[in-house]
Amino acid sequence: MLYRITDKPIFETNPELSQIPEFASVADKILKWIFIVYDWEGPYRKLPPKKRREIAAHKMLFSDNKRTKFDKYVYKMLDGDIPEVNMAIAAFMETQYDEDRETIEALEEGIRDLRRMMGKEAKDFKDAKAKAELGKKIRELTEEKKKLEEIFQFRDGVTADEDDLDRSESVLDEYMENED
Repeated sequence: MLYRITDKPIFETNPELSQIPEFASVADKILKWIFIVYDWEGPYRKLPPKKRREIAAHKMLFSDNKRTKFDKYVYKMLDGDIPEVNMAIAAFMETQYDEDRETIEALEEGIRDLRRMMGKEAKDFKDAKAKAELGKKIRELTEEKKKLEEIFQFRDGVTADEDDLDRSESVLDEYMENED
C-alpha cells in the first residue's frame, strides 16, 4: 500500500500527508477508509468499486458487522455525496496516478460491463449467440489484461511473487488487530 495504516492517526504515521490540504478537512477515520478502498494495492482491489466501499466501511470504520446500519453521513459518503470526501479521494488518486494502472482499470471496467450484460437472460437464439460472443470477448480482454499486468510488472522490476495479496492484507490485518 502507498501509505502506512495503523491505529495511530494517519498524519502521525505518514507526516508527508499533512502537505495535502484536501486531507486536512477529512476525519482520520475517513482518510484510512479512503486509503484502504482506493489504494491500487489495497486488500479490496479486486472487488468492484461499490462493493469495495461498502465492505471497507463495514469492516474498518463505521459498524461492528454487516447488519449494522450506517448513519446518514456514511450513506451519503458511500454514494459520493460529500464534497470534502470526494476531494480527498481525488487528491489520493493523484498521489498514486499511474498511466499503466489506469489502462488496467479501464480494462477491468470493460470486463465488468460485459459480465453484467451476459448476466441478463437471453430472449431468443440470436440473443444467446450474442452472449456467446460476449463470453469470447471477456476471455480475450481478461487475457489482454493479464499480459499487460505482466509487462507492467516486468518493466517496474516487480515479480508476481513480490506483489501478492498477502502484503496488502497484512496492513489491513495489522489495523484490525489494533482496533480491538
